[in-house]
Amino acid sequence: MSRKLRVGLIGAGWPSWQQMKGYQRIEGVEVAALCDRDPKRLQAIADEYNVPNRYTAYEEMLEKERLDAVSVCSPNALHAEMSMKAMKKGAHVLCEKPMASSSKMAREMVKVSKATNRILMIGYQRRHGNDAQYIKRQISRGRLGDIYFVRAYWVRRCGIPGLGGWFTNKKLSGGGALIDIGVHVLDLGLWFMGYPDVRELTSSWGSKFGTKGLGAMAGNWRAAKKKGAFDVDDYAVAHMTFGKGRSLILQATWATHIKQDEMNIEIWGEKGGARLNPTEIFTTEDGVLETIAPRLRDRWPFEPQMEHFVQCIRRNKKPLSPAEEGVKTVEIIERIYAAAT
Repeated sequence: MSRKLRVGLIGAGWPSWQQMKGYQRIEGVEVAALCDRDPKRLQAIADEYNVPNRYTAYEEMLEKERLDAVSVCSPNALHAEMSMKAMKKGAHVLCEKPMASSSKMAREMVKVSKATNRILMIGYQRRHGNDAQYIKRQISRGRLGDIYFVRAYWVRRCGIPGLGGWFTNKKLSGGGALIDIGVHVLDLGLWFMGYPDVRELTSSWGSKFGTKGLGAMAGNWRAAKKKGAFDVDDYAVAHMTFGKGRSLILQATWATHIKQDEMNIEIWGEKGGARLNPTEIFTTEDGVLETIAPRLRDRWPFEPQMEHFVQCIRRNKKPLSPAEEGVKTVEIIERIYAAAT
């Protein structure tokens, strides 16, 4: 494109801040508009990031602005509606995860993407980290051989998002720890395995601390409880199999009695294994056990994610995290919740 790529963002929360910083570092990209329902937050964030056009209604933003791309960073329940309307207005869309609150709506988003010939990329920014990229290259080159088991986990000792907000409200979020942090490691684990179809799935999930308050949240709990502010899971565990001896175990929790927070992917392969954090490869050379720890440049994954999205638009290429894989993730989330009821 000879003119600047004009971008608008829906939602002025934390993901939006990260994406704006990424967009503003790319030559030929203009963050033209920002939308948020809260006028005070909208003004504060737009002022901080020097966004010229501000809206409290996303429909008005889509109607008045000539946008090439839209980032949807709203509460989960609004992702599908906003993404589809943006694509119908001619914008390519980067939608935060999970792409929809139901697999039915996720599949509808894919249909709209194809009908409008607009790119629909899902915000699995962890794929863009140098650690994940390195491991994916080793797998693609056959260094680990057939991947037959993955353990994907993101666990926190005390990390429930602010009570009273949309994260802990099922109507707006669709779920709790599983949808907030579990989905990131689930996606990475499936991505490393080539996104196989799940044959069998067992799960357990619930809330052990969110309905009682824990640690730093306890002081806010009494007021938040009056609002009915917590009706989601604070932990989820699932075991899924894919046939041919392959399986994945997922663990996600916002709060539990562990030593410390940890996010990791552990991979077992026929020829070698790997761990994401710290990034290591485990294999054998001439009968000797070898551990390889590459020196990777530390880079916040939002930056390469935004660069990739812009390049997909400019070159009309398929994104690294396509909507079709986002649909599979939503389907698995539905199965995890259903399997334990």
